[in-house]
Amino acid sequence: IFHAESIPCIDVGLPHAIAVDSPEAARLLDYAASEVGAFAPDAVLAGLSTPNEGGIDEAVIVKARCPSFVLQDFWGDCNLFYGRHADCYLASDAYGEEQTMRRHGARAVAVGSPRHARYAGIDFEALRQHVLGERGLDASLHYPGLFTQPLFELPGYVKTLEAWSSAVARLAPGTSVIYRPHPACSPRQVALVRDVIAGQGLAPVTISDGPVENAIAACSSIASAISNANFDAVYVNYFARSPKAVPVYLLWERDLAAYLGGMQDLDAMPLVQWGMARSVRHAAGLEAALVETIDPAARTGIWKSASGMPDPVAAVDTVIDMLMRPAVFV
Repeated sequence: IFHAESIPCIDVGLPHAIAVDSPEAARLLDYAASEVGAFAPDAVLAGLSTPNEGGIDEAVIVKARCPSFVLQDFWGDCNLFYGRHADCYLASDAYGEEQTMRRHGARAVAVGSPRHARYAGIDFEALRQHVLGERGLDASLHYPGLFTQPLFELPGYVKTLEAWSSAVARLAPGTSVIYRPHPACSPRQVALVRDVIAGQGLAPVTISDGPVENAIAACSSIASAISNANFDAVYVNYFARSPKAVPVYLLWERDLAAYLGGMQDLDAMPLVQWGMARSVRHAAGLEAALVETIDPAARTGIWKSASGMPDPVAAVDTVIDMLMRPAVFV
């Protein structure tokens, strides 16, 4: 993204750390100290690494000697791998702001989701036609989507994928399924998921290249356990001229629910409460949820609900203002 906009940047190229006392963690901290010291920024804006992992973002927050900001992509998420908060967390909405302050005692400001501002320039109907056309699929039909994460160490994860594939096969035998693997999924994991889908007589269509909104636009629904793609899909609906993918959380297996429950109150998931997504907490309700994703009235309701999200275009100006006047906000 930086290269495309001719913005000078440095590719770090260091692996993330799993343990605080690891060589990987030490290298990240040393690198961050060197770069921050040489650059002497007036403010730092970082993202968040995967929970329980430390990346360059967390290392920069530790070594920054200036106001530090973190742009959240999950409500209340504060990665304290190195044990240090940023000075201010930029939340996507008021719920994220409240969760950050309540759970971590950290300062947070609701700014919206600036990373979705570029969706304003996308014609999602044309994108859908293009993506499906490239793969020889009829754009007038519904295609369920499966978006995976590298959670295969949890026994309930593969069970969830199997249950979803089985339910889709019962409702639409032989249909094509849009499959979007997480970038961190290994080739072996991608092959496993494709086998699970194909094992139910379905046709997996893998879309692993290009931005995530390409795969979202091709789907009538996207199912995942905890993927941020569900949040992306809400903003696809926000900007689309007609209903697009319905986000569905698959959270009936205990280990998956426990994993997400460490970060989020499963009975108060904001996108679900706001009518912008669906959550399946019991396997018996899976088929009904999938049927709803192709019901015109239900799809229209979910699409209209997405308009209640904060304007991401305005969020860009808000964040720029904060970074240009950091002392006012920390």
